[in-house]
Amino acid sequence: MGLLKITYPIEISDKGLIRGFMERKRNEHQETYDAFVNSAGRQGNVIYGVKVSTSVGQFKNGSFLYITYYGTVATVECID
Repeated sequence: MGLLKITYPIEISDKGLIRGFMERKRNEHQETYDAFVNSAGRQGNVIYGVKVSTSVGQFKNGSFLYITYYGTVATVECID
């Protein structure tokens, strides 16, 4: 059906006391995975050949981990 790719930035620098408290239960890694799965939409019912790539960037506004997921979406049918 097609290739999926999603890149998601995750801030890894200190977020400060208030922001850290407000986002303490936030799981950005799970959000990245969910966004990847949801990007398949109704195209198929399986994503195979999933690869994960990471990189780090440091900017004036903080340090970020970039996670990229790649995979191929397809439809699998059970044939009796």
